[in-house]
Amino acid sequence: GGLTGNHVVRFRSGSGNANNSRLTNTVIDSYNPSSITTRYFWVSLYGRNNRVDHCYFNNQNHSGVTVVAWLDGVETNHRIDNNFFGNRPTGPENGWETIRIGTSGESGTNAKVIVENNYFYKCDGEIEIISSKSNDNIYRNNTFEECNGQLTLRHGKRNLVEGNFFLGRNVSGSSGVRVIDRDHIVRNNYFEGLNGTGFRAALSLTNGVPNSPLNRYFQVINTEVSFNTFVDCLLPMEFGSGADGELSLPPEDNVIANNIVYSTRGALVRYNDTPLNTMYEGNIMFGSSLGIPPESGISEVDPLLTLGVDSLFRPASGSPAIDAAVGSYPLVVNDVDGQMRDANKDIGADEASTLPITNRPLTAADVGPAWYPIDANLVQIAPGLTTLSDSLLNAGPFDEFVILPGVFEIDQKIIVDKKFVIRAADPSQRPIIRNVDPVNTPRVIFEIHNGGKLNLDGVELDGMAGTATNAKYLIRTSENPFSNSYVLEV
Repeated sequence: GGLTGNHVVRFRSGSGNANNSRLTNTVIDSYNPSSITTRYFWVSLYGRNNRVDHCYFNNQNHSGVTVVAWLDGVETNHRIDNNFFGNRPTGPENGWETIRIGTSGESGTNAKVIVENNYFYKCDGEIEIISSKSNDNIYRNNTFEECNGQLTLRHGKRNLVEGNFFLGRNVSGSSGVRVIDRDHIVRNNYFEGLNGTGFRAALSLTNGVPNSPLNRYFQVINTEVSFNTFVDCLLPMEFGSGADGELSLPPEDNVIANNIVYSTRGALVRYNDTPLNTMYEGNIMFGSSLGIPPESGISEVDPLLTLGVDSLFRPASGSPAIDAAVGSYPLVVNDVDGQMRDANKDIGADEASTLPITNRPLTAADVGPAWYPIDANLVQIAPGLTTLSDSLLNAGPFDEFVILPGVFEIDQKIIVDKKFVIRAADPSQRPIIRNVDPVNTPRVIFEIHNGGKLNLDGVELDGMAGTATNAKYLIRTSENPFSNSYVLEV
């Protein structure tokens, strides 16, 4: 289903706002209109002290923000936490954010919204996964995985970005944090495998517009970037992103302190425009050329990172990062793991510690409603005539089909109009799938229809060339028009 406009869930009645209200343990999945340009919002927050938590928001493929906080000039103190946001395809224009806090017109509001402990997976709607357009918000302990986008401090001041994991997995356009305006703090975050440059650099400090109107770009001033770790990002840091005749004010009076930057993929820092009065202290940058003139606050030494059992890179014993932080940062009490830092802080997001880890990269299983089975349900299928096609007819949204070695014959093409995951039980003995329909031509094995998703792993598709039942297509899409995107992974 879907709507023609407005909101799926709205925290108000008529012109009256809802206060002290909660949306929890709720699923909105694929609730899409026939046209991707039809614009409506899945959850609209108004009022004060409201909460959206432990919800599952999946596969929104139309214009409109998934969760938006509408402001009216006063503190809202909303909380958005422990939710799953996933599978948001790229839109053709702006307006495809996953979360937006405010608008440019209300960007002077001290909103004080907390966005924490959420998992963002393949949220590709637009460059701004989170669009922060107000003051004094907190974005902490969230995980962004395989997302073609970033957390953007688009308008507003004094926002805190802390304890987040940005795991790009080298997805095109994957990014971390873009900073605009002043007095922000970006600390204790872990950035790895991000593949963006320019505005989409792992950390982008943009240029500003003189006497900027509310809807343009304010100069980046007095932002602190401290105790972060960057690993194998294509462009870890860029200053002056977007510089041109209009965006002519470079970042000014910013602090870059006690960060680890390691990458072998290109320059570690780029000045798209030369920043003014930047203070560097306690940073370690290594693996490629620095990319900027040497700075006394940047040591080009190997941080000796090692891959931990949790698949995160941390300084090994003997690393020059241990106990080497410079300067007084009294608000840096914990590290990205939630472990308390000692008196001699380590450089980077991680503090060497044996204390319990309380913050780690999230997965889909850690968030959302407990009653909604996000983990896959494995269905094993033996070879035979129509055993595969019969099983797929009854596929549930979380089924994955594991097929045993042998030959799977179908007597008509398989229509892929929902999610099918088919993989070999033993990839060294590829199961074979054939269409042996004696009558209908052209023969097709898989035909993908509107909104279908097909994932094949370790199987063999046999076109049976030279036989009476040779296939013309192994995989094809329907000839009918598509209003929703499809996915094919092989």
